[in-house]
Amino acid sequence: MRVVLQCLYSESWLDIAKVVVPNIVGYARKHDYLWNIQCFKECPSDFGYEKFRQIKILFDSGEADVVVSLDCDLLITNYNKKIEDFLNDKHDFYITYGANTYNAGVFILKKSEWAYWFIEYILSKQGKPNMHCEQDAIIDYIKEFGTRDICIVPHPAFNSFDYTLYPE
Repeated sequence: MRVVLQCLYSESWLDIAKVVVPNIVGYARKHDYLWNIQCFKECPSDFGYEKFRQIKILFDSGEADVVVSLDCDLLITNYNKKIEDFLNDKHDFYITYGANTYNAGVFILKKSEWAYWFIEYILSKQGKPNMHCEQDAIIDYIKEFGTRDICIVPHPAFNSFDYTLYPE
């Protein structure tokens, strides 16, 4: 199984990327994963949709069977936990629910026929009313279709933070 860690960011995030990218690459090297780390010149407000375009490219090229999408404002804190530890045979998409909603800052997508359909669904939402980012599109999908193909990973498995530090 080819696992790819993906982190996309813009030049305006370069300072934080200098801390985060080595963390991601170190984790990937430890587990023999690949990585897709890209710096874009600009970051439009709906930049999150680019995550799914890049995942589709990785799937189409045969470079990845599983993609872990990581925002550039995180650190992997447990190098001993492998991506495979989160996967099961029933689900193709893995995301946490925290604070108030689903959090697309970290998610896992396994290559499958459903995953291709899901990517197209997410991308079809870009530019539509109230679809400011990929997280809005994911929430819209869940409202329309439910979570049958989605594994809701319990907080704090990934994308974890202490909610008491971030009151509403």
